[in-house]
Amino acid sequence: MSLSKRFNVLIVEDNVEKLESIRNDLTKFNETHEELELYIEEAQSYSEYTKAYEGCHFDIIILDLSIPIERNNDPAFMVSSTIYNAIKKSTSKKPFTIIGLTSYNKEDYEEHFCEDHMFKIFNYKENEWLNYLNDVVGFIQLGKVSLKNYFDNSYHSDILIVTARKNNEFDPVVEAIPWVRDHHEEDPHLWKDKKYNCFGKIIDKNDKLLSVRVVCLGEMGLSSAAALTSRLINDYRPRVFAMLGMCCGLNEVDMPYPSSIGDIIVARGTACWDEGRYFEKNKESDNSSPFYFSPKTRSIDDSSVKKIESYLESEWESLVEKVSSFYKVFPEVDKINEELGSSHSISSNVHFGLMLSGSAVIDNQKKIGEIKSRYSIANGLDMEAHSVYTSIDLMAGAKPKGIVIKGVADYGDGNKHKSAQKAASAASLFVFLELLHLLSD
Repeated sequence: MSLSKRFNVLIVEDNVEKLESIRNDLTKFNETHEELELYIEEAQSYSEYTKAYEGCHFDIIILDLSIPIERNNDPAFMVSSTIYNAIKKSTSKKPFTIIGLTSYNKEDYEEHFCEDHMFKIFNYKENEWLNYLNDVVGFIQLGKVSLKNYFDNSYHSDILIVTARKNNEFDPVVEAIPWVRDHHEEDPHLWKDKKYNCFGKIIDKNDKLLSVRVVCLGEMGLSSAAALTSRLINDYRPRVFAMLGMCCGLNEVDMPYPSSIGDIIVARGTACWDEGRYFEKNKESDNSSPFYFSPKTRSIDDSSVKKIESYLESEWESLVEKVSSFYKVFPEVDKINEELGSSHSISSNVHFGLMLSGSAVIDNQKKIGEIKSRYSIANGLDMEAHSVYTSIDLMAGAKPKGIVIKGVADYGDGNKHKSAQKAASAASLFVFLELLHLLSD
């Protein structure tokens, strides 16, 4: 059902007979307005109202001007007045209108209540309140449609960055951000279950002040990334959405685009490495495969592809040198190089290519070999990128410029280079900031 047709209505009335009468009137009203769907909740006291109000957003509240704090207590104007004043002062979850119903005379309640554009008082025994409801419903419908269109088709923040993990992705990314006045704080408006998040400001290469939110999803995997990415974008409507962190590099001499520890992969496109069809193996042929690989690829928008390609064509060597310089001053660079061995050191190449995603952590050289045989041109492997691009591609309304950038921290062969994980994540942030002007123009 369209949100513009659904109306959540809360009746706050302690008298059972009046409550039933109001409910019946609303039911008849709904029957004569078939295009609407009224969802009615009831509260017979202040405490019941509080629970109902906290659990749902109501479009319309029908309020008896004298209710008790608890059931079977004496009703009082002051209690209903407390509800009215609290709603009036609230900055969120306000109903579109409050209809006050009473059988008292105006002189009895006028010192407690004052009508305004949102609050109208009617005599319970007359039908004037239903006529008012008929008029106001049309305005509310138009308002809801307009608000939804505005919100869905507008941007409301500048940059939203997400990571999957905290210690080795969120923490180094947040620490590497050049916050204005080194100030960042938890965003109080984010969902309560997302414990790790922060909000602040940065200045981009064009000296423009931009808002930045960083959120740790706290979960890895395609399904979690898809659900949380969609929710975050719908809640914040950012102009730029970036997933940063670390990934597995695909490094073999026979691969056209091998990646090494420390390299940065800017995902031009993504695919799911285990998307396809399994079938019974043909016993008569040893060459037949039990898996038919048929991935659906996703990519960033064409405009961003052209801008990044053009930038890398002229600035690739400079960018690689900048990444190398970034690693040289990273606090644990000596430990990283020692862990990699005397014949290797942390690399700083930047790849603009394919990132493969899957729902499993790969620490098996044989499985890596299978994946590479299916998609030899891939640069890296993670568990979220494909969901991010899919979510952005399929969403309605104003779409952000989406980008996944990750640093290579291992090869999926069971050898975890833990000292390189934080460096790879921090470097992904560094490259993102270098490319930001191409995404935010």
